[in-house]
Amino acid sequence: YTSASLTLNLISVNARGLNNPHKRTTVLEFLRKKNIDFAMIQESHLWCKDVGRLASKFYHPIATSSAATKCKGVMVLCKCKLKLDVIDSWMMQVG
Repeated sequence: YTSASLTLNLISVNARGLNNPHKRTTVLEFLRKKNIDFAMIQESHLWCKDVGRLASKFYHPIATSSAATKCKGVMVLCKCKLKLDVIDSWMMQVG
């Protein structure tokens, strides 16, 4: 039996809005360069219909909560390469 050490890199970010495409790209690139596995993002300011804009070939949202207006909003992004089973994902509209 061999035990492999498991290290997860987590980060919490106050994004102060991710409606600008350049800012979304910058945040995703930062996460990739820092080898972040899970990112907890506050103040995404995204509508529910726009949450998919933060998905990339490196990260996908596994939990989101967006408000009816472009304010508030939280989300959890997960690195696509992680070998894990996502049992469920959810989306709320309360921010």
